[in-house]
Amino acid sequence: MKRTSFAILFYIRRSKPTAQGECPVYVRISVNKQRIEFSLKETIPPDIWDSKANRAYDTEQKGCELNETIQNTIDKLRNCKRQLEADLKPVTPRNLRNLFFDIDETTVFLLEQFMEHNKRCERLVDIDIRHSMEKSVILTTLCRF
Repeated sequence: MKRTSFAILFYIRRSKPTAQGECPVYVRISVNKQRIEFSLKETIPPDIWDSKANRAYDTEQKGCELNETIQNTIDKLRNCKRQLEADLKPVTPRNLRNLFFDIDETTVFLLEQFMEHNKRCERLVDIDIRHSMEKSVILTTLCRF
């Protein structure tokens, strides 16, 4: 079995403080030199962030709550990694993020989109769209191909 490197890093973006002076917390997932970053949707004052430990100082309640959120995120990302391995899917930062946020990346083809649009237009005839307009919408859609 091929060995993979896997790392989770938490950091704050000091360059993007909020109006209250707090900095957003970000997560970086690295797998085999590939990485992806996303926001944890949490903010924290920069003076209670420990850059070496990638955690907040526990001196304040906000720091304790953020550290708990960080630990929950680590646990969930590790579970996502295990699930990808169990499903025999490639463990990539993108797949981990998608599984973490329950994002389904299915390939949608353009023709399928137009067919779905035309079906919706046909259902709207006599409700919202006049029949003549429906023909022009379908015709315009097909002519764009």
